[in-house]
Amino acid sequence: MGDGGGANWWQLGADAEPSCEWQELKTDEGLTYFYNIRTNETQWDRPPELMTAEHQAQSGDWVWLPDNVECFIPARVETRGYGGSKASLRTSDGRVVDVAENKLATYATLQWSSLQRIVPDLTLLDDMNPAMILHNLKQRFEKDQIYTNIGTILISINPYCRLPLYTPDVIDEYENRGLKEMPPHVYNIAHNALVGIKETIDNQSVIVSGESGAGKTEATKQVLSYIAAVSGSVGNIEEKILLANPILETFGNAKTLRNNNSSRFGKYIQVYLNKAGELCGSTTQNFLLEKVRVVQPAQGERNFHIFYQLTEACSANDRARFGLGRAADYFYTMQSNCTTVPGIDDATDYADMLGAMDAIGFAPAERDALLQCTAAILHLGNVVFQATGDKQCSIVNPDSLEWGARLLGVDAQALSRCMTRRTLKIRGQGDTAVLLSEDQAFDSRDALSKFIYAAMFDWIVGRINQAMSVQSGDRPRSIGILDIFGFEVFDLNSFEQLCINFTNERLQQFFNANTFKLEEELYTMEGIKFDHVAYIDNQPMVDLLTQKPLGIMNLLDEEVVVPQGSDAKFLGKISEHHASHPNFQKGGGNGQQFTIIHYAGKVVYDVAGFLEKNRDTLTPDAMALLNGSSLKFVADMFSQSENMSAKDRKVTLGKQFRNQLDTLMSTLHTTTPHYIRCVKPNDDKRPKTFVSRNCYEQLLFSGVFEAVQIRKKGFPFRQKHADFLNRYRVIFPDRSYASCEALLRDLNLPAANVRLGRTMVLYRSDEFKKLELQRSITVRKVEIVDELKQLIAQDPAKMPDDTARERYFERLSKAVRTASEFKLDAPVCLKAREMLLAFIESRMDDKTKALLEHGLASRDKCALQNAIAEADLHEYNTKLVRQCKKLLDRIVRIESEAEAALALLEEKHMSAVVNSAKEAGYWNETIDYYRQVLEQPPRERLKIQMKQAVATGNTARAIRLTIQMKNSIFADQADMFSMSKCGIVKTPDDWAGEKMLSLNRDKLRTEMLFWVDSDIHAPLTVLPDTASSTPKDTNKLALLAFRSLQAFMGDRKSDKAFQEGYSVVTLGHSRPDLRDEIYVQTIKQLTRNPDPESCRKGWQLLGGCLASFPPSTSFENFLEVWLRLNAQNKDYLGALHSICYNGAQPVACTEAQLGNVTVLLRERTEAYAEKLPTGPPSYDDLLQPFDLTVDELEFKRKTPAYQKPGSRNVSRVAETSTTPKPTLSTRATQQAQFQQKVVFVVPHALAL
Repeated sequence: MGDGGGANWWQLGADAEPSCEWQELKTDEGLTYFYNIRTNETQWDRPPELMTAEHQAQSGDWVWLPDNVECFIPARVETRGYGGSKASLRTSDGRVVDVAENKLATYATLQWSSLQRIVPDLTLLDDMNPAMILHNLKQRFEKDQIYTNIGTILISINPYCRLPLYTPDVIDEYENRGLKEMPPHVYNIAHNALVGIKETIDNQSVIVSGESGAGKTEATKQVLSYIAAVSGSVGNIEEKILLANPILETFGNAKTLRNNNSSRFGKYIQVYLNKAGELCGSTTQNFLLEKVRVVQPAQGERNFHIFYQLTEACSANDRARFGLGRAADYFYTMQSNCTTVPGIDDATDYADMLGAMDAIGFAPAERDALLQCTAAILHLGNVVFQATGDKQCSIVNPDSLEWGARLLGVDAQALSRCMTRRTLKIRGQGDTAVLLSEDQAFDSRDALSKFIYAAMFDWIVGRINQAMSVQSGDRPRSIGILDIFGFEVFDLNSFEQLCINFTNERLQQFFNANTFKLEEELYTMEGIKFDHVAYIDNQPMVDLLTQKPLGIMNLLDEEVVVPQGSDAKFLGKISEHHASHPNFQKGGGNGQQFTIIHYAGKVVYDVAGFLEKNRDTLTPDAMALLNGSSLKFVADMFSQSENMSAKDRKVTLGKQFRNQLDTLMSTLHTTTPHYIRCVKPNDDKRPKTFVSRNCYEQLLFSGVFEAVQIRKKGFPFRQKHADFLNRYRVIFPDRSYASCEALLRDLNLPAANVRLGRTMVLYRSDEFKKLELQRSITVRKVEIVDELKQLIAQDPAKMPDDTARERYFERLSKAVRTASEFKLDAPVCLKAREMLLAFIESRMDDKTKALLEHGLASRDKCALQNAIAEADLHEYNTKLVRQCKKLLDRIVRIESEAEAALALLEEKHMSAVVNSAKEAGYWNETIDYYRQVLEQPPRERLKIQMKQAVATGNTARAIRLTIQMKNSIFADQADMFSMSKCGIVKTPDDWAGEKMLSLNRDKLRTEMLFWVDSDIHAPLTVLPDTASSTPKDTNKLALLAFRSLQAFMGDRKSDKAFQEGYSVVTLGHSRPDLRDEIYVQTIKQLTRNPDPESCRKGWQLLGGCLASFPPSTSFENFLEVWLRLNAQNKDYLGALHSICYNGAQPVACTEAQLGNVTVLLRERTEAYAEKLPTGPPSYDDLLQPFDLTVDELEFKRKTPAYQKPGSRNVSRVAETSTTPKPTLSTRATQQAQFQQKVVFVVPHALAL
């Protein structure tokens, strides 16, 4: 037997029927879609046929409910709020939330099915809103899909763990992709940059941004790794580029609260490629190194890695030469109470860094000098000052001073003077020494340490650039990678955050302008008409910071040089000059703050320390000291600074940074940019943990939501003509295409969403999805046919053993079944099916086959059940088995519906059973009974149905059938029931004759049943005798009733008209002998009544009577005919049927009900109205054509092909145990029954 479940593999058979014409499939990207194998239709939404109970439970209106934790959570609208009430929502996790209706209107809507459609490119989303974007990213992240596209922009979410995404095999897959659409990856960005270098004249750039801990450094590494692996190099440059990382990370990275390996500087790395596409050099530009970390790392963080690596792992010789202890021995490394980090091996990293220096070409003397200066900084940090008087101090521990001086190659006393005093130069006078206080001395020490470290770092970057300089004489092309800090907003934001956020303002401006510019340039180049899309330009924000002379950073530079400048004065100036600027807000907090409204949101800045941080200068004394160092390395680092003019030395840090940024932006403007937006999923560095609030804020601040909108507005999908033709021509395998134009014409895509350019086809996301679905189906069909060709080319007889043959036919079975699902009828499919059927049939034993053939021929249910049980025992599922199961399933369904139809004897239900039984060749007594019922004339059939309704206690149906019967009779014989023929109504002669003295007896006779505004002299009907009242009293009550009727209708004046009318209703309810009289009196006053208002009141009173008491059986039909001819609406007739069937109500209607009689009549009518089913009838499947063909593809409702008897639930019928079954003895007896006259057995019904 094969591996696929032993003998069970062929249980599905060669031509098993698909349970539904819709098939659930997946695209190459893993997206679920649905394909109709009958119509070839494709769609994203799950069709009703595949809806499970869970899917159906999610129907209704859904919205994104704002949530404090998840930001947004799906919620279904349970009830709407009207008239000021609140709407009720049920969240996807089961909570019920009430919200105001006007607030609900502001929530983004969604379809539940869209939550399951997770896309690799956000431009493919059905709904483009922040909630859906966040949901999509979270779902992908939880499946280890950390990369997502926005067109050509990549979002990267840090998983805080290693994933198998960066192997050589993965690089090879992305490099050699051909026409295949690759999943989002950092390698895609690198690949696109390389393609841009080869196919365009522009240099390329990759802009990597995100906050600390978002994975920018790792993304940069992987971009470089891909470029190096794919391009090769001259002189082993690609290895040097990668080896530069450990060096830069050692001196430029640190452990922070957010990231154990956080880059504390920005860098722009340019890799150069020669004409052959090989790497031939690289340069790195660094900016905004976080120098303050050298002297003051935050609590729980570390200084730069080098300090801990050096103290932990330096050689014994170096430890002795440098006088080094451990990290805990030095103020600069221990003050933050964090010297070791789990997961960081300082010794290993130190060895890697030294190895990288050797490989790149650092001389041993250069390496030793770097380490020596690093050790000197540690010793300087341990120098302690003590006040010795007013504004003067001395050094307490000269040993640390001596070590620092020795390692820097300077005199210890000169170093001491440099830190405890400064020289004041006054024009026209000699130099003056100014003593420093204890605090000022500490500041001086720290400034010296920061400057030495910053100079070292600049030297390292320069040395790396020197090692990787371009050797070729050719002018190379470049790919630049910008690893830049993202937008920052903390509880306390200072000068550093202002510089960082200004950088991001410039980059966002570049992104907006460049995105639209590139799009429009492409459209122009392709000759495509387009509407210019206006975008938000943040130039006013940039001007607020840098426009001369009053930009915030310009005013800060000015405050540094003016006498007695201060942070407070700076704040006052910017508040005065920019109070009316839309992006500036003054005041707030502790009085030292101002607010800037950046593109990403508001940021409150605290000006404390702004001036000192911006000043960033070293005293001339310290500069001269270092320039005169005996250590060449130190002297060379500061020789250029010594030769600088005083003006150049006073250039502020802000000015330096702006100059660097201007240069960077100029460089970027000459490139074609690619973007990687890095996102930090949580603050605790927990692996695979997505905190929605964190991610939402970063997406907001990085402009991702705007980027999605920008891409969506244009044509985010574009391919070269040849690529488009090669990819999508397979949709029409029987046609050949010489051009994209012809293919597009056959694809019939909306012209508004597709553009045919000179070299490219551009289209939008909906068209992309449609094309990919159509292509996926076609490719799948081709794959199925190819597989079948390979299979039938093999000869099972030549296979080595039964196991091999079994596996072969198992594969063949699966392939044939798939071909059947796709309705493939190619010759190879038919041949494969024949092979498989022959093999399967050959496995059946003779006994089972005989049982099956007998069951199929006899149409006997028991024989079929026995045969199928035998086949199941052997796990047979051949064509013959499936035919028997199909027939048995049909018989079971026929019997089930035959039993169900007894409850109502409904014609459609019986017809469905009879016709289906005839189609299947099956018969039983119940079905024969139905056939005879259906053959009866309509009125006879109604009598039978009426009898069954009464027998089952189905009052509402009995009433409805009574009405149908009366409709039939009255249609032919309505004139039989005119008032003049009613036996209880007096004849006009008799009634007129009861007037003792009358001169107008003829008029009385003529107008007996017409409206009058006078009294009547006698009752209009023959009143029955009663034991409780004398005829005289009864007559008197009848005449009083008429006067009350007139009062109610306004035909006679009365102060209590309504009460008098209500008394008529109560009288009729309490006196059955007066009911017909009251009805006839009302009819009289409604006939030829000239007053519309009087008529309205008359109908109102008649309605109250119909809701309270019935007419007599003798008068019932006459009243009904009159109502049919005269009633204002059908509710009067309905109320009559209801009161006649149910009898008088226990109490008369109330006065309130009489006042609103329209509603009352509607309620009585609806009580017996037929409740039509909302879905298809239970016997709907019996209406479908039936035959025993299983070789051809058949479609049916989503039910199993075979069910055991009694397994199907039948809806919309009463329990069969309570349904009386008509006697079904013999055909002769049944025929005799039908010859008998069937009489209605309902109260007040006609005996016809």
